[in-house]
Amino acid sequence: MYARLLEADPRTSTRAVARAGRVSQWFATKVIAEINAGHLVDPKQKVGQQHVRRGAGAKTISDEDGEILLAMRRENNRLTLGSYSVGLYNATGKYVSRSVICKWFLTKHAVRGALRVLSQVPIDKYSPDNCLRLMEYVDIITQIDPMRLKFCDEKHLKGRELFSRKGRRDPQTGIIEPVCVPSDFRNTYTIIGVCGVASETVPFDYILHEGTNDAAIFSDVILMMVADETLVSGDVLVMDNAAIHHYHESSALEDVLWNDFDIAIIFLPTRAPELNPIELLWNIMVQRMKIIDLTSPDGQQRHVAATAAAAIMDSFTHYDVAKCYWKCHYFGY
Repeated sequence: MYARLLEADPRTSTRAVARAGRVSQWFATKVIAEINAGHLVDPKQKVGQQHVRRGAGAKTISDEDGEILLAMRRENNRLTLGSYSVGLYNATGKYVSRSVICKWFLTKHAVRGALRVLSQVPIDKYSPDNCLRLMEYVDIITQIDPMRLKFCDEKHLKGRELFSRKGRRDPQTGIIEPVCVPSDFRNTYTIIGVCGVASETVPFDYILHEGTNDAAIFSDVILMMVADETLVSGDVLVMDNAAIHHYHESSALEDVLWNDFDIAIIFLPTRAPELNPIELLWNIMVQRMKIIDLTSPDGQQRHVAATAAAAIMDSFTHYDVAKCYWKCHYFGY
């Protein structure tokens, strides 16, 4: 069309070309520039040239190339696809596109090597002193009957865990209605819990109260659980290194439990929540609360959340706790 217009009038304007082709003037300008540069090819003409590959290996990744990619991933699992492509080229001189590398990670092996959110581990978790404490903890804990182990921890009912959920947009109006939550919900309630698998004691005992914890409250709750026989003679209570567990009013708790009730206390290594089964029970509680309607007509969602949390914790069984023990490797089966 452009050629015909030029034959009719060598001074044909871009506007005339756009009007004749029923396209925008911007698009007509782009096409004219490509034609004048010789880059636009008539699709009706048969081009004998084959597809130009950008280098050896642009389509496939050999086993040797795969070993290099896996070694790069083991060294740094946060590399971009472009970094893999550059690294492979530097190692072998072979260019492989990012799309081919992506497909290789997703389909080559039994497990899809897709991107996932990484767990952020504090750097002091693997300090020499903490690794030594971990080995000492494992040596001690493996000599204790799992039925005698009881695990303790605290949990805050946080609004961001219970109400920060996605809402579905109205397909007709595009509106996403907000959910009303109280401004003072954060840390309104706190839970102190103890779990165990021994059949002669309850699987999960807890105290739920308003406000936050301190050493005095924690000590009182532990002694209350001794009185309720949640903790009995011969038990070993395992807890983390939170300050309220062994400072101020709790500083004498370890001696009182051992001298008066024959209950020992063991502290977990620093930064080791994966060794505490009760952390998994907290997660189960939060996940179950997310499928419960926690809205309240009077705006008192925090009380509804506390009631729901109590009902879920009351429903925990020895089997639920045992599964968490097994996931934390306290059982060998």
